[in-house]
Amino acid sequence: MPTLAQRWIDEGKQQGMQQALMTLLTARFHLNDDEKQLVGAISELEKLTVALKLAGTAQTKDEVLQRLQAVVH
Repeated sequence: MPTLAQRWIDEGKQQGMQQALMTLLTARFHLNDDEKQLVGAISELEKLTVALKLAGTAQTKDEVLQRLQAVVH
């Protein structure tokens, strides 16, 4: 079981990765509010890592959104 300090560290990482993902996708593809909610629904660090890699390499907004939906579920 992680300590309270470790949980706070992990929560900070999660929030930072979510913000980085949102910033990158918004800059590249101009996300609307529903699309931003989809990004915000990704909370696990492993899934956020996959999503960040995808955000940097995807060619289209549709490619990103389809794959993000798979990551969230």
